[in-house]
This record gives sequence, structure tokens and C-alpha cells, in this order.
Amino acid sequence: MNLVVHKNVPFANVDDETVRAAIKFDGISSKILKAHMIACVKLINPLIIAEIKDENFVLVFDGVTDRGDHSLGVFVVTRKGWHFLAFSYFIDESSTTANEHIRFLDIMTSTIWTPRTLGVVCDNMETNKAISRRVDAPMIGCAAHRLNLAVKDYVKNHTATIVKVSVLMQKLKSVKGITMLKQNHCKLNHVGKHIPEEAPANDPRQFPIVQFLPDPGEHCSILDILDDMKLLEMATKRLQDCGLTILSARDIFGGVLVDFPELEHRLTADTKIIESSAFEKSVVKITKGEEKELTTKREHLRGNAIQVRPL
Repeated sequence: MNLVVHKNVPFANVDDETVRAAIKFDGISSKILKAHMIACVKLINPLIIAEIKDENFVLVFDGVTDRGDHSLGVFVVTRKGWHFLAFSYFIDESSTTANEHIRFLDIMTSTIWTPRTLGVVCDNMETNKAISRRVDAPMIGCAAHRLNLAVKDYVKNHTATIVKVSVLMQKLKSVKGITMLKQNHCKLNHVGKHIPEEAPANDPRQFPIVQFLPDPGEHCSILDILDDMKLLEMATKRLQDCGLTILSARDIFGGVLVDFPELEHRLTADTKIIESSAFEKSVVKITKGEEKELTTKREHLRGNAIQVRPL
């Protein structure tokens, strides 16, 4: 069971003779393994339900796609802590719709899906936004995902330079395997033209990689892009901190916008990508101790926001 859970090994591998020959299993088949895991779920579920009973909670879910296989992990978070609820594969693209996600969430949370659900935390995908609207729970989008989308926009603006570096690196991988001498010991350049034997050792025609090297202007651009990516990487790492709040995420975004104002459409507090902007703004005001400044429009969100802030 540890192998399946921690190493993401399919159940079927337990029955595979090649796998069994390489790994010692204690006389178990996939059917027995499934039975053990179902028994484990039956044992753990009552404990989780008892712990979150009468507790307000937030659902956290995240999808991942690996080699074409899409799966979804679900967590529940309360003041007491968090619990991993479920992890499920979606068979094909038709099963990755909002309806299918909600059906899966209903199955996993049938005993706890109540008005006590204060909100959902997930990536800023359209499917997740649809789920938030369907279950009538405000959504807090993943800050790291927003920055990731912003970085993709940044990269698009420098595609030509990045592609040139990529081509150069690919050529450098194989340049050692290219011989520049033929049986007659005559030097050849990259297009097969003869180079005089008396050509100096530093004659650029001897090096087929020369045509792929960046010019001085491009070299400066590459260094600038590298510096920019280092700054964006630092911001990404800060967004992975376990103590991150919406307020601190906004501070990080503010620092990024100082150096990258062109990413404003992704990182500002009122950007279109945010599904529940009023709710997030309410949480920020309460975190800053400014709940008296909540507008009438956001006052009805106050209860949920106050509960979510310390989770």
C-alpha cells in the first residue's frame, strides 16, 4: 500500500510478473490490495468526519496531468488542521468537465458537503471557476498559478531569443560527435565546403557552431532575460511558503510589478482572472484589521471571510 500511495504505482503493477520479479511482494494481488485500501478508508473516514464535525471548513483541490492522465486531489482544511480526502484519475478529456469534477467531489464529500463549506481553494482554471459557481462557494485562486501564467506571458515576449538559445544548446550537445576531418584529412566546414589546410587554427569556418552564436546585442538580451527569470523564480519560491496569506501574496505581486509592470493584467487585485475578487478583498481587509471599511456590497461576505482568514 505504501508503494502505491507514495510512489504512485498503479494497482495493476502488483500483478505484473516483471514487476513482481524485481520487487518482493508479501503474497498479495491487486484485488487484495484494493480490499486493504478500502478497509483503510472505512477506518479513517469516521475519524475525519468526527474531527471536522460542526467545524467550518475550506475545500482545497488541485488537478495534475501526467503523460495524458488527468487526476484530482482533494483536501479539507479547518482550524484544527488539514486532511487529505481523495485522489482520483479521470479516464479521458470528456471526464475533465466541471460536471464530472463536481460529481467526484459530491462522492468524496457526501458526508461533509454542507453550508459549512466556506469556500474552495484551487487553480484559476475555468473548470474550477464553474465548480465554485455551481456549489455556491467563493473561490480563492492559487497565487503561484497566477504568477505561472504571468511568467508564460513574459516568455512569449522573448520567444525568438529563447528559441535561439535552445537551438544553440541542442547543437552543443552533438558538436563533440561531429568530425571535421575526412579520410583525405581535408578540413570541411558545416556546409561541406573545403577549408584550406593552411587556414589558421582560429579560423571560424572550422567551427560549425559559429552561425548559431548570438551577436553582442542578443547576448545582452539573454543576460537580461536570465536576470529577470531569477527574480521571478524568487517570487515563485516565496509563494510556496506554507504560511502564505492572500495579503502576503499581494505584497509579493506588488514587488514583481515594480520590475515587470507589463504583467499587471495577471497580478493586480482586480484582474479578470480572479473569480471571487470581492471575497478576496474582504479577507484582505479583515486580515489588516479593516473590517469596518467593508462596503455594503461585501458585507454579506464578512462571515465567511472572517472564518477563512485564520485557516
